[in-house]
Amino acid sequence: MHTKIINDTESTSGSEDMDHEDTETDQDSDYEEFGQHEDDDLPPPDILSVKEIPNCLKKVEKIIGTATDENGERLFLIKWKNIMEPELLPAAEANVRCTVEVIQFYENRIVWPATT
Repeated sequence: MHTKIINDTESTSGSEDMDHEDTETDQDSDYEEFGQHEDDDLPPPDILSVKEIPNCLKKVEKIIGTATDENGERLFLIKWKNIMEPELLPAAEANVRCTVEVIQFYENRIVWPATT
């Protein structure tokens, strides 16, 4: 598959990218988010695979970039909260599951032509 990924460091705007990330330092809150407790036999959320967590429990931490597959379909590289590995998600699905984050991703990259 031929893809080109545009990441946050390649932002086309001259302004700094404003991140409004919520960082949680309390490990217990990670377990509670998935309905787990520390004494459960399941591994902590930070080592779970993307495929092991149901879609309804995934929350977007950040959209890392975009890519286009060989068929011309737009994909978003999404970093989920409490999941180490990012996931490529088709744009049609991303627009439904994480509409606000997709809009913010594009808003941060808008470049207006300079008026002279």
